[in-house]
Amino acid sequence: MIYAHYVPQVAETAVILSQHLYTPVTWDSRLQGLHLGVLHGLNQLEASQFFPKDWYRLEMWRQGKLPIYKLNIQNAEPLHHFRQRVESVYQEWISQVHINTIIAVLTRSTLIMLTNLIKLGKNFNYRDYQVYDFAPASITLVELDPSPRLLLFNSTAHLQPCLSFETS
Repeated sequence: MIYAHYVPQVAETAVILSQHLYTPVTWDSRLQGLHLGVLHGLNQLEASQFFPKDWYRLEMWRQGKLPIYKLNIQNAEPLHHFRQRVESVYQEWISQVHINTIIAVLTRSTLIMLTNLIKLGKNFNYRDYQVYDFAPASITLVELDPSPRLLLFNSTAHLQPCLSFETS
């Protein structure tokens, strides 16, 4: 099964995978990224100009220099709501024993939350929450049965190296 939330950077990849694997995409709004309140829809320049303190905190979190529980962006989605959304999908995946492969095409914030849910398991807490810098086109493989564990994390080994040609 392929799961995704319909946003441009996710939808295109999910549709290509769907066509290649002859598998429909299950669009699930619970998998959308963390809503960033006043920063939502702004590019980096706009965010830094209009809401510099919020933008700075977001950048510090992205760099792993600010714990997520201290993010505090104006009008942002409460962190516990974000966790509940992502965790509800994750729990459904675990309970679907008849499915042996799930491909989740996600934005960075959702992928980070899901990874923390898997890695921290029942010991989940925001003080141990980690930021991960997922490479574009990376693959993470999780085994759900008998209990969730990461088999492959943030791998780009499937990518072909690009050839470089010098021009004169």
